[in-house]
Amino acid sequence: MGTSSIGFRLVCLCLSTSSLRGFRTTFPAVRRTFGSSFVVADRPTLHNHLVHSRKAFVGLSKQTVGLIGQSTVLMSSDSGEVSNVGDGQSDIGRTTGTPPTPDDAKQYLDEGASWRSLLALSCKKSRPIRGSNYVQLATVDPETNEPRCRCVVFRGFLNLDGPLENDHPCAGSIVDDLSCVMQITTDLRSHKVGQILSHPNKASEIVWWFPASNEQYRIRGEILLIGGGKQDKAAFPHDNDPFLSQVRTTMWGKMSPAAQESFLQEKCTPGEPYQEEADKDTVGNTATPPDTFLLMLMLPKTVDYLRLTNMYRQIDRIDANTQQWTSVRVHP
Repeated sequence: MGTSSIGFRLVCLCLSTSSLRGFRTTFPAVRRTFGSSFVVADRPTLHNHLVHSRKAFVGLSKQTVGLIGQSTVLMSSDSGEVSNVGDGQSDIGRTTGTPPTPDDAKQYLDEGASWRSLLALSCKKSRPIRGSNYVQLATVDPETNEPRCRCVVFRGFLNLDGPLENDHPCAGSIVDDLSCVMQITTDLRSHKVGQILSHPNKASEIVWWFPASNEQYRIRGEILLIGGGKQDKAAFPHDNDPFLSQVRTTMWGKMSPAAQESFLQEKCTPGEPYQEEADKDTVGNTATPPDTFLLMLMLPKTVDYLRLTNMYRQIDRIDANTQQWTSVRVHP
């Protein structure tokens, strides 16, 4: 029953997925093709129906699979949170520069590709998966010296196609013509901000797991915080950078009204006891990001890559002086 049973499962998936609105136009044709197979419970009879319907099913397969592909994308971002994550979701499989294709995978693995090229391949495989742009961000609580970890939304790699001064903090964060600077957003009042600022190197670590390919990336580096220019310049030295300020403003404009609301509610400090917010008349109606809205940029320094399918692991490091990345294979 190999091919036929797979085809039948595919059709059953289509008919049981309510979000496939476009499939309604195809349903009559499928009904005519399979006839009573929809209600047959006897396996031999069902097998005969499927065998006789195989040719007709192949004729419908391209249209059906196309609809499934469209629906998969819709289902992967059908909630307000995910559908408004900005560039992060679209960067799963799309980057600045010329990203590698899946056909290049074997060559990259054999030649010891950079972590960034490997990551581009991982993103391509996981793009349709809902939540594929969620990563784990770890910091250290200075008061207890204990680790703190939370899930955050990866909002794309910073576009570095334009010219930057050599002394710009993001200028050298490129490998294989691909930007390495990871974009995240956060609230100025959140605990992680103080934890990052308390670290002498403003260091943090991101863990990114790809279930589709069984790959893990542990990305360690420096965090840059970009605010509205009203904070301590020693803690926020890049607030007045024209390029980063524009990136922050653009990112704010991509946030959904629901996401903007959390930054605009003055009484709702993250981690503090709950209060009913009374004044909501400014929610979502401003084009200027509030002071509470921060752009977080991760500048990777070390990346630990692990692929469980064949127990392959490599560590990439950037030289602080030359800004060149090197890769070394290590034992898992």
